[in-house]
Amino acid sequence: MGKPSIPQIRLGGSQYTIEPTADAEERIPYPYKELPIAMFKQMYRPLLGDQIPIHWHEGMQLLWVYEGTLSYRANGTEFPLDRNKLLFINHGILHSSRPVGTKVRTLCIDFGKELFPPALWQRFLEPFVENPHCTYELLPLDAAEVENLIGYINQTDDELILFSVTAFILTIMERVMKTFTGTGESRNTEETMLFDGLLSYIKEHFTESISLAQLSGVSHLNKNKLTELFQKYTGMPPILFLNTYRLDEARTRLLQSDRSVSEISEDIGYDQVSHFIQQFKKRYGLTPLQYRRAYGEKKEKKARNNLL
Repeated sequence: MGKPSIPQIRLGGSQYTIEPTADAEERIPYPYKELPIAMFKQMYRPLLGDQIPIHWHEGMQLLWVYEGTLSYRANGTEFPLDRNKLLFINHGILHSSRPVGTKVRTLCIDFGKELFPPALWQRFLEPFVENPHCTYELLPLDAAEVENLIGYINQTDDELILFSVTAFILTIMERVMKTFTGTGESRNTEETMLFDGLLSYIKEHFTESISLAQLSGVSHLNKNKLTELFQKYTGMPPILFLNTYRLDEARTRLLQSDRSVSEISEDIGYDQVSHFIQQFKKRYGLTPLQYRRAYGEKKEKKARNNLL
């Protein structure tokens, strides 16, 4: 069977899959431990329901949309992102994205603090990235920067490109620091830790019956505060987020296993297969069986990621 769009890294002939943990951390496998840079391309196909669910990472990230438009949510704020701007996401910031209308292609450059010379990191960068108002920045791109990014897309297995990428990151970080105003909404570490815990609970128990009251009890928040928290970070109320997570799990299992529709329905916590089919069609536009037939291995090969 085919697979949903999953970020992977390709460099020097090796390929590494990026998988999120239970608490929504996206752990980036740097191809070289001594050089914390990872680049990957991602393709979002709206008809397949491709999206990047809410997550965070320990390192920092630059994201460029070179085809189409993303609806991006970072630190509780949603905004459109296209090829005219480069997005910097700081470490530990919750973010997610979905395509707007048409197919979308993106380039991500992830990097860790060890990339920078210690003197630069300690004197300039560490105070900057640890500023609670440093969450994300949008930078307009000039022609030279776009040319660099296009070069990174096209030079897939050239390890020497890491010289250019390192220089590019240093230049962009200088720009980010110069344009930073410190007036945006600050990160709320206590709030994000609480939300991470709720995500972990949902991922561990989504096959069970979960009520708003249960989530309220787990988080020690009243229902209104709980709903506000989910609306801020996901754009959805808690139960809609839970059901969306279940349906996304069902989509993955349809494409990656041979289990029947009724078995998958039971696996993800639906009591009635008819209700599961109805909800799946509402989200993806096809019944589960139609979806499997449309986007199985033969169809998926035509839309497979072009990986870096």
